[in-house]
Amino acid sequence: MVDYGMSAIEVLRSATSVNAQAFGYSDKTGRIAPGLLADMIAVDADPSVDIKLVRKVKMVMKDGQLCSNKAAKLEDAIVKNQQTEKVRSCSL
Repeated sequence: MVDYGMSAIEVLRSATSVNAQAFGYSDKTGRIAPGLLADMIAVDADPSVDIKLVRKVKMVMKDGQLCSNKAAKLEDAIVKNQQTEKVRSCSL
């Protein structure tokens, strides 16, 4: 999406809050707020500067639970495969 003119922050918003709103889930997900689903990642960089930095995963939270060592496996899967389809099939 960045290759087609969107800024990195626009891509991040499109993948989170904008997408949740478009599909009618903004009352359940898409933002970090009390009462919303807690599936998120923390990265070791600022992806709003360079979207590729979103691959530097340091922490994964799934259903409000930290997945400590699985974050490293997820990052390895991204780096080795360079395909988000492979990452989506990972079980966290």
